[in-house]
Amino acid sequence: MTQDSINDWSNQIGQEYVHLSGTTNTSKNLEIALEDSKCNRKYEDGKQAVLFVYSITNYEGFQGFRLNDDRYTPFS
Repeated sequence: MTQDSINDWSNQIGQEYVHLSGTTNTSKNLEIALEDSKCNRKYEDGKQAVLFVYSITNYEGFQGFRLNDDRYTPFS
């Protein structure tokens, strides 16, 4: 992420909705998340790896489709 993108995201903290530009990937496993983030890689000037940690409570139940089964993904 560029510093401008990080600043834009930071300004949204505390709002009801937060917009993350680009593609995101999620995992419940911290080791996998760190590997996928490529935090140990050198990036071009002005960019850096960012790892978001979500803490979410769903009070109304989940209404959707999760890819958390071996039939759908190798990363469950």
